[in-house]
Amino acid sequence: MNHLNGLSQRERQVAELLLQGQSNKQIALQLGIAQRTVEFHLQNCYAKLQVGSRVELILKLRPSTGTETADLREPTVEPAPVQTYHSHEPTSPKPWVQSLRQNWLVIKKELAMTKKAFVTDVTHFLQNHLVGVGVLLWIAASLMVRYVVLHIGLYFWVSYALIGLVLTLGSLYLGRGLRMLGAGQLSHRAAGMVVAWLLLPLGVAAVDWVLLYTVAKWTGEASVSLPGLVNEATWRTTADGFSYLHRQRLTSHDTLWLWTAVYMLLLVILGRQWRGSAEY
Repeated sequence: MNHLNGLSQRERQVAELLLQGQSNKQIALQLGIAQRTVEFHLQNCYAKLQVGSRVELILKLRPSTGTETADLREPTVEPAPVQTYHSHEPTSPKPWVQSLRQNWLVIKKELAMTKKAFVTDVTHFLQNHLVGVGVLLWIAASLMVRYVVLHIGLYFWVSYALIGLVLTLGSLYLGRGLRMLGAGQLSHRAAGMVVAWLLLPLGVAAVDWVLLYTVAKWTGEASVSLPGLVNEATWRTTADGFSYLHRQRLTSHDTLWLWTAVYMLLLVILGRQWRGSAEY
């Protein structure tokens, strides 16, 4: 049976040249077609003659043609796999993009090294001046309390209770933080808590201000009387019906603030003896 009869004219030409031992490139040059077209015709021949390789095709066609078969030891060229093109395939970045990316990586590395060196230097400085740092923080916190209580003014007992809680916990944590700083165990979290401790009295003043414009406006007045300190706030109405807040602060001495500063100092000292199990 002549297997060539089932092939088209072009497929038969490609098969005959293949039996003569020509490569795909030589067949393409002789027929004046592309090498990919030769591979396409060979694929059709494989399918029609039910073979799976170049060698099997030659062996199957040799009895039909009587043509001397080429040396089968010649390296065979398997059909090129069908390529699938995807519109979302990643493309290599342009040179300027690569340069920009490399520069950014260098900058990030330099910033990380600078930050690490800065933190190390600051930590060493604080460890060498531990007592001075503690005294400065205590002075700053006590002055912040004095400013809030005596200059801004607090008009509700709940505000004084809140600021007392802030000072108690903050002083204890400051003492513990100083101890751990001396041992080289201070973390970024501890530094953030110290800053919060210094600023929280302003938060208490904001809470008191909200109470003045809500609770005090409803009740009409708010007042607090402490040793050496009397704060009063009343809502008044003008003849035109306009409401306004009238505040009055009477301070005779700084006894309350001085006792508060001593209380904070004792808690800082007590906090230095606080040995928690978790890292601060």
